[in-house]
Amino acid sequence: WSSKEAFHILERYKIMDGRLPGQGQASLFARWIRWSPELYANIQAGYIKSLDVNLFLSLRSAISQALYRYLDKKRGGDDKPMFRISLTTLVFEHLGMSRSYYPSEAKHKLKAAHEELVSVGFLTGYSYAPMKAGGEMVIYHFAPKAEKSRPATLPAPAPKVSPLAQEMIT
Repeated sequence: WSSKEAFHILERYKIMDGRLPGQGQASLFARWIRWSPELYANIQAGYIKSLDVNLFLSLRSAISQALYRYLDKKRGGDDKPMFRISLTTLVFEHLGMSRSYYPSEAKHKLKAAHEELVSVGFLTGYSYAPMKAGGEMVIYHFAPKAEKSRPATLPAPAPKVSPLAQEMIT
C-alpha cells in the first residue's frame, strides 16, 4: 500500500494589473490571496515561525542555511542560551548529509557553517563532547537576540512598502 497527501499554500489569488501601455500608474483593481485552510489553521494556532530572511539569504552555503533554520527553531522564542544534539542525528536526520560520512567528515563539512554562524553573530560558539552512549554531541551557544526596543515616546518607523503591496494590504 502507498499513500500520498499534499496541500497548497494558497487556495486562490487574484492579481490584476490595471496599467495601460505607456502609463506608469496602476489603477485600483482588487488584488487578494486566500490561504489554504490547512495553512490558515496553522497561522491561527501560532504554528508559523518567523525567520530572519535577510540573515538566511546572506549565508553562503546550503549547509549554513539549513543549520541556521534548524538551530533558530531550537533556540525558540524563549531565547535559550544553549542547545545540544548528537552529531550523527544532526547531520543525517536534520541537515540531510550522506550517511556514508564518517563523523570526522561531517565535522569537516560543518566547520565552515559553524564559523559563518559565529561570524554573523547568531552563535557565540560551538563545541563537541563525548556522549555516555558513545558518539559525539555538538553543543551550540546562542548569541542573545538583539533587542528591538525603542523609547516609549518614539513610534517605530513605518516599513517601506511598494505601492502595489500597499494596494494589496488595504
